[in-house]
Amino acid sequence: MGDDSRGAERFGAGPPATIDGELLIAPIDVGSAGVQNEGGTEREPWAMTVTIDPDAVPRLRQAFERHASGVAIDTTTQWHTMTHEDVAVSPLAFLRVEFPEFGVVFNLGFGVDEYRRSLAVAARTGLVVLLEPALSEAMRLESPKTAMRNHESIALSVSGVEPLRRALSQRFDLPFPERTVPREEHRSDEAPEALTKFLEGARESPAFAISAPAGQSPVIIIADDKAAAAAVGASDERFAHWSSALLGPHSVARLDLLDGERILWTAVWANPPAALLRSTSSSAHFVAIVPGELPESPARLSAQLESAIDFPVEEAAEAMRALLRD
Repeated sequence: MGDDSRGAERFGAGPPATIDGELLIAPIDVGSAGVQNEGGTEREPWAMTVTIDPDAVPRLRQAFERHASGVAIDTTTQWHTMTHEDVAVSPLAFLRVEFPEFGVVFNLGFGVDEYRRSLAVAARTGLVVLLEPALSEAMRLESPKTAMRNHESIALSVSGVEPLRRALSQRFDLPFPERTVPREEHRSDEAPEALTKFLEGARESPAFAISAPAGQSPVIIIADDKAAAAAVGASDERFAHWSSALLGPHSVARLDLLDGERILWTAVWANPPAALLRSTSSSAHFVAIVPGELPESPARLSAQLESAIDFPVEEAAEAMRALLRD
């Protein structure tokens, strides 16, 4: 899951916002849910996902709990849009959600340009899934089936998608072009030579930790003295880049830290853990480099991060998503 941005568009601070006298809330996170075929090829996403705080709307938590218990709840949903006279300003899309049984009515607001890919999924399938923050965080680290089994969500079927589809088609050519996946595949007889090239100059399996709270960019924390030394003095042009390779039944993920076009440090993980694949392929994120070892205490890790050197990854790493198997 994931979209083209790092955070939800905010609709102003201060008192709760309203639209037509009804509560208007900004999502914590926006993305899309999809599945993959064996071998990492991805099918089209089947639903837009929207992370919201169930306690931000009176009695909404009760609706989440009722849905989680397996009891169907009545819903009324409707898309509507708002355009600005300045075409350079993104239109806004609003999803009105009502749960009559609980007396719950609210609107979710989205910038069309910012969330175009996720909104396009909703326009195509008519499905929107509301996630509690704990579920959004779990889906960055665990199998979606496991995460959804242990946390709360509400699936909405929105039949009237024409306003949303029209707003998207006025701004973009639909469907969006498929993103290229920077992954290499090699036959078994090519594997030794390809593996040697892919591993060249790389640190093997450095220690890492993952911080992936809902509403914030995931952070991959890597503890390595050589990486920290190489990162000192890196310019504002520094960034991180993920690539991957399939070598017969095995996979390898590679991370390069760069300063402009200059590679500072490289690491590889053979058959990388699913949590690393999910967190790096869910959205834009950061790679944080710290010296020494990763402390076991979350408080000490948080303190260590204050002096970390961050390398941004500007969008979800498709190369890592290509290695997921479920």
